[in-house]
Amino acid sequence: MDLLLLTLLLSAAPLALSRCPSEREDASDCPLMGQDTDDALSVKRRSYALFQLKHTYSGNNPLDCSSFMNNMLKKLKNKRCRDINTIILGRNVDKTDLKEVKGVCQGKAGRHTSNREFSVIDCATHDQTVQVPNCVYTGFRASRRITLDCNNNGLPDHFES
Repeated sequence: MDLLLLTLLLSAAPLALSRCPSEREDASDCPLMGQDTDDALSVKRRSYALFQLKHTYSGNNPLDCSSFMNNMLKKLKNKRCRDINTIILGRNVDKTDLKEVKGVCQGKAGRHTSNREFSVIDCATHDQTVQVPNCVYTGFRASRRITLDCNNNGLPDHFES
């Protein structure tokens, strides 16, 4: 890729993030959320809203990995199934406690690991040849400490492990 073009892309990405929703909202208007985030520029595409879309659940019913993943991938405008994704849940409920998740960052930027274990569900597919919205996922529940990258506002913007 031409160095000048890469420089322009990198300098424009932070401006575009400011137009992305700050809380869990319809992210379809965010110009960066419609692009694949697995490329070299993904660090510039991180946001708290994108983190919430990929790794939190606020539904009233138990999490169904296939429904969650297909809806998330449609919002991201991805056409192919993602091999695995982790959803962070609360201690005693099947939905994310955003206050506890944000607390992992301690209001500071950088990489932080939780002091306690979180309930998580790893949604995995075994057939990546299927396209959205027909991806089939299996959920694997676990309890483990989580590691998050946090932005300059002290909010999580990347699930590390």
